[in-house]
Amino acid sequence: MENKIKLEKTNKTHLIGNGNSAKYFVDDGCMSIVAFNIPQHGHRFTLLSIIDQQPVVAMKNTGWRTNCPILCSEKTYKTAQAHNVTGTWCPIYGEQYRSNSAHWAAREMLRVTVNEIHLYGMDSFWSDDLTSQMDSIVPRKQRPDLTKNWYPYWQEIFQQGNHLTWYIHTPLNVKIRVSAPNVKQITHEPRHSTDILAAKA
Repeated sequence: MENKIKLEKTNKTHLIGNGNSAKYFVDDGCMSIVAFNIPQHGHRFTLLSIIDQQPVVAMKNTGWRTNCPILCSEKTYKTAQAHNVTGTWCPIYGEQYRSNSAHWAAREMLRVTVNEIHLYGMDSFWSDDLTSQMDSIVPRKQRPDLTKNWYPYWQEIFQQGNHLTWYIHTPLNVKIRVSAPNVKQITHEPRHSTDILAAKA
């Protein structure tokens, strides 16, 4: 079912991707937490973001659902309709060549976030390893080099959200490949990956 959504103003937002560094997230009680696709990290979230059609098909095949609003594109919403995948689908995203779900979520959340946005599980900021926890659910036959498309989009987003401080959470001894006056890197000591848990919603 298509739904209208009004995102509420918030001082802080967490975006938790599906890369290995999602393990650095620590729940601070924030009520603005965005996860992506069918999250396997086990962290609490308040919004879900999907732009690809494959996760919707996986939701149909696995029966996985969430009670949280799902921010998506019109194409994603129509796929959910076609496969009878229930949920609070909110088709507010547009279309952009080789942008990802985190780009779109960031664009929406910067409009309602007052002070800071934290980015976890987005290892492409410093690594060419684009392995995702979603790979076990939606196997990919090939993975093109998308980072050359992703970095310019992030630079535009950081500029658009220049009223915010953006915090990228990384392991020690890595250098992020984006830069802006309002982007900060927070490094974390080595930590074992979280157990793959059923996502909380």
